Amino acid sequence: MLAEDADILTALAQTDDDAAVRRSAVKCLVDLASLRERAESDDNACVRETATNRYRQLLAGGGDELSLDGRLQELQICEDSSVLAHVARTGREPEVRLAALARVNSEAVLLEAACNDNARKVREVALERLTAAESLEQVASTLKERDKRLAKTARDRLRAVEEAQLRARRNEQAYQVLLTELQAHRQAPMSQGYRAATQRLQNRWQGVDGVPPEVLAKQWQEALERCQARAETEVVPEAEAAAESAELSEAGLSVWERLPAEPTEQDIAELCRIAPANDPLFAAYLRQAQRYIAERKGIRETVEVLADLPQLSDAQLKKKLRRLESLIERVAWEPVAPGPVGLEAAQSTLVAGLAEQQRRRERNAKYSKELESCLQALDDALTEGTLRKARECFKQARSLIDHLPDQAKSDANQRLRPYQARLSELRDWRRFATLPKQRMLCEQMEALLHSELEPAELSAQSKRLQQEWQATGGSDSAEGRELWERFRQASEQIHERCRPFFEQQKQLRERNLAERERICVQLEGFIGSEKFDQADGDFLAKVRQQARTEWQATGLVERKSGRVAQRRFDGLMRQLSERIELLSRQRCEQRQRVLDSAIAVRDGDNELSAKIDKIKVLQQEWRQIGRISTAQERRLMSEWRAVCDAIFQRREEVRQASEQRRQSNLEQAKDLCEQVQALVAAEPAEVARQVGKWRGLAAHLSKIGPLPRDAQAEIKKTMERLVATGESQLRAYRLTQELACLDRWARLAELCAELEAVEAGNETRLAELEQAWSAEAEVPVPLRARWQRAREALSAGDGGAAASASDEARELRRRLCVRLEILAGMVSPDEDKALRMDLQVERLAQGLSAGGEERVHEAARDIALDWYGLSRSAKSDGDLEQRLRRAFETAWQSAEGAQAVVSAKPTSAFGPLKQHI
Repeated sequence: MLAEDADILTALAQTDDDAAVRRSAVKCLVDLASLRERAESDDNACVRETATNRYRQLLAGGGDELSLDGRLQELQICEDSSVLAHVARTGREPEVRLAALARVNSEAVLLEAACNDNARKVREVALERLTAAESLEQVASTLKERDKRLAKTARDRLRAVEEAQLRARRNEQAYQVLLTELQAHRQAPMSQGYRAATQRLQNRWQGVDGVPPEVLAKQWQEALERCQARAETEVVPEAEAAAESAELSEAGLSVWERLPAEPTEQDIAELCRIAPANDPLFAAYLRQAQRYIAERKGIRETVEVLADLPQLSDAQLKKKLRRLESLIERVAWEPVAPGPVGLEAAQSTLVAGLAEQQRRRERNAKYSKELESCLQALDDALTEGTLRKARECFKQARSLIDHLPDQAKSDANQRLRPYQARLSELRDWRRFATLPKQRMLCEQMEALLHSELEPAELSAQSKRLQQEWQATGGSDSAEGRELWERFRQASEQIHERCRPFFEQQKQLRERNLAERERICVQLEGFIGSEKFDQADGDFLAKVRQQARTEWQATGLVERKSGRVAQRRFDGLMRQLSERIELLSRQRCEQRQRVLDSAIAVRDGDNELSAKIDKIKVLQQEWRQIGRISTAQERRLMSEWRAVCDAIFQRREEVRQASEQRRQSNLEQAKDLCEQVQALVAAEPAEVARQVGKWRGLAAHLSKIGPLPRDAQAEIKKTMERLVATGESQLRAYRLTQELACLDRWARLAELCAELEAVEAGNETRLAELEQAWSAEAEVPVPLRARWQRAREALSAGDGGAAASASDEARELRRRLCVRLEILAGMVSPDEDKALRMDLQVERLAQGLSAGGEERVHEAARDIALDWYGLSRSAKSDGDLEQRLRRAFETAWQSAEGAQAVVSAKPTSAFGPLKQHI
């Protein structure tokens, strides 16, 4: 990276207002100091986290931009314990891991390094800093086979720690005893020797080896200050003070200050000369000192023997410890004064010896247990006839027996003798059984040496023969050793012949190593990029799987370099897995929230349709979250399905109930159709009479509720067909009735015409016409008016006026006929084209001015009544009447049953006709 680019990135990471920009810049930084500063002081948590990850990645050797010295210097400055622990675990170079370990105080990190680090130096340094007995014991167990020297060091350290813990417990007990005595002394009666007794207790406290616990030291100091304050303030009673003053002298008060560290008989004599005769504490000291002097020689000899604990046998150690313990008990030193140096050394030696004895017991128990397992494995190997395994087990058993104490060693050797005999027998048998096999293997190896096989196949065949040789278990005979020499020489010659092939394999392993490093570099670049932070768990899982696949496909590599690359790869995969687990937890929380919302929807009081809509939205959110870990997926999915099933089960119940209602409605609809079908299948007159009923039944179909979807259209079509049939019969019936009515009107008009033609004085004809007219009931108004006009004209004897009116009537009839043709939509004759045009214009004007509409039927009926209400014409109106009947019938047929709209009713020659029957 150019210096200018680095400066720009540093400026962006430190000063930009947008946290996303600072975070992106941090991912590209290679300056450790800037990264550390961002990780500590940035106000955005995401930026701090990204800076910390980048910082520890570069410190561990995640890139080639930084030198080793620069990283080591930065490790001396770093104060983040998590970063130091990460570098101590995953640092690329041993020097980096050592520098990080030097700054780490975590027992767990030190233990992991001591047990698992590939570099011996790192393991040694980590082991030196371990202090917990449990950690040291785990290191000794873990490195027992891998690094025996470090395992022994761990055991020695463990032994020293246990001794120190034992000494600390004994010292704590001594401190506790002295504290108890001082607290009792604080309550004792005041006397002249109170101050001296306090000083003796203080001397004994200071003579205890080690540092007192903080709590005990605090309590001791408080009690001592109270004793000293009491000695300064309280006054000794006069009589007691006088008596003690007579007995105590200045020399007597200084006896305790002249006690020797290692008393002798001369010291005791001198102390007796200057000491007061009536001091019970000093008398107790003299008795203890004399007992110690009497036993000192034996104590010294025993301590000298126990000084070299590893050289003592278990029996000797037990004997000497018993003697030393007996000597110390005979001395029975009480804490009236500090004990002699030799006695303190003896007590320490006794503690160490007892600890060593306990370790030996545990070790012997462990070796005895391992010996039992080894003898069982030896017995199994001898039974199976596996000579090699039997020899290894026998050798291991002998080694374990050497670690046992003498008495147990004798018993174990006695148990091992039968196995030794069986091993010799198996060896003799295998000597005769394996020599032919070994001879054949030698011949095959020598033949393989002169073969023309490819190096790869040649090396594979050589390894196969070597494995078969190892399977024979070898032979201790001279011939067996000679065969082994032949086999070994041939194998070495084959190895020399395959050396170029091995070099090629070495180069291939180097390429494989380079490929693995490339994979690591790609993973590091991806983890340090913004895409890593934005990727979802599914994508990261695919990246992890792809990385594993490519890693496994690289093939073999050099073991040492491969371990470093593997550790680097494992660290990167661990970061991927941690990110995936984090996203998985987040998704789990999201799914839990969606599940809680679904439960709230299920238990809510909303309508079922609203619940269905909400649960569908939640299902979409559930699918968009993505997958999570398998166990959590199963648990949440089970609960999710239960909630959804409950809601959709309710919908299914509602659907079934609705379906049942639809089926019930279908039965009602079918019943309606059957009723309507029965009504419209009757005679036309009956259909007309029942028109309200079957129309009402048909209208009721829309009120019975929803029908099954597959039957709804069919029912509707059936009802429409039945209604259409009824309406058709009704129209035909009504047309018949209207035509009959028209014939009756024509007959009445004919009576009116005959009346209009009767001459005055023809009473007979008039009476006949009157009789025929009176026989008609319910005569329409226009015909009644025409009849009345004819009677009035006949009474007045005005025949000429009637003839003139008849001539005008034909013109009116022609106009009415054309009007009815317009209404019926028929074509008028050519001679009436002009009249038709005038009437259409007049009709349009009347319609616009009147603004009213009437049915076609009523308009046709009115026109027909106006026609027949006109007086007779001079000429025959038969042609016009035929046109009228055709137009009337056409108007009824075309407009029957429809709401055809016409203009306002035309005005007749006699004014508008308001009523008719």
